[in-house]
Amino acid sequence: MMHLLVLQTKMKGVESVPSAKLREYKLKLNRMTIRLDQVAKMTTSRLCSIAIHPSVDKLLIAAGSRRGQIGLWDLNSPPDNDAVRLFKPHINPINCLCFNPYKSEELLSLSNNESILCGNLPKGIFHEVYKVNYLSMSSFDFLNDDGATLIVSHWSEYVSLVDRRTPGTGPELVANLNMERFRMVNVHPMQRQYFVATGARAVNIYDIRYLKEKSKRVACLENHHKNINSAYFSPVTGRRVLTTCSDGMIRLFDIKGMTSTIPLKTIRRNHFTDRTQTKFRAVWDPQQDDFFIAGSTVWPRQIEVFHSSGAMVHAFRDPDCLSSICLINVMHPTRNILFFS
Repeated sequence: MMHLLVLQTKMKGVESVPSAKLREYKLKLNRMTIRLDQVAKMTTSRLCSIAIHPSVDKLLIAAGSRRGQIGLWDLNSPPDNDAVRLFKPHINPINCLCFNPYKSEELLSLSNNESILCGNLPKGIFHEVYKVNYLSMSSFDFLNDDGATLIVSHWSEYVSLVDRRTPGTGPELVANLNMERFRMVNVHPMQRQYFVATGARAVNIYDIRYLKEKSKRVACLENHHKNINSAYFSPVTGRRVLTTCSDGMIRLFDIKGMTSTIPLKTIRRNHFTDRTQTKFRAVWDPQQDDFFIAGSTVWPRQIEVFHSSGAMVHAFRDPDCLSSICLINVMHPTRNILFFS
C-alpha cells in the first residue's frame, strides 16, 4: 500500500512571530500538523518520484511509481469525488517528474529505459518529448523558465540537451561527461548556464555553454566515499549544493567561487536502504537557502529538518501516521505544506 500524507500549517491561533529567522522558521514548523483526512493511495506500487503543482490557488500533486503509473491527487476536489486520478503512460519506473514552470497544465515524466513524456492533464493525453534508443535516462531538469529546453542525464556517462520547439524527439546535443552511473542533473536557479551532475562517486559542476563531446568540469565537489544519491543547488541563490551519499553522510558545499571544494558541513545520518527501495535524498525547502529536509531510519520514524549550520531544528513525529521510513519528501514551493511518502 502506497500512501501520501500531508503536513499542513494550522492557521488558527497564530501568535506573533519572532524576528530572528531561525526562531521564525522553527515556529512555523511547530505549527505544522499531520492530518489523517489527507492521506491518499496514489498508485498500486512503490513511489519513485513526486511533483507539486506550483499554483498558490490549488493543491495538486503527482506521484510516479516503479511500474510506470502516475497518480494525480487533487486536494481541492469535493469530498464525494474521487480525488486521485491514475494514469499508466510508462512501463518502467518513473525516476523524474516535473510540472512545466511555464504551462502548469503540463506534467513531464521520465521513465528509465524509455522516454520523456509530456502529459496534458486536463485532457489526460501524453505525448513523447524525447527518446534515444541507445541511451537509457536517469533524470532531467528545465534549462529556462518557459519549459522549452531540457537537460537530460543518461546512466551511461552522457548528458543531452533537448529543445521541445524543434521537430522530432531527438537531442540537440549529446556530451560525454565521463561519469559512471550518472544519476541526476540539477540546474542553477539564477545562473542557468551551470548545472550539477551526480555520478557514482563524483559530483561535478559544468557550464552548459562549453559542452562538447568531452566536457571539462567547472568544479568538483569532493570527499564522497560511496555512491551518491543526489545533489541540489540551494533554491534561492544557488550558492550552496546539498548532497546525499550512501556512506551515511549529508554534505553541504559553498560554491560561491565555483572552484574545486571540500564540504563546508558534513552531517552523519542513518539513511541506509536496500537496493529495492527508493534512495534517500535530502532536499531543500524551496523557499529557503538555509533549511533542508530528510527522512530517517531511526525509531520512532520521523522527518528531520536541518539548518545549514548542521543543526537539526525540528523532527516531525507521529506514531499513527509516520510508521514507515519516509524516503520522498517535497515541500510546496510557496505554501507551508510538506508532502511525503
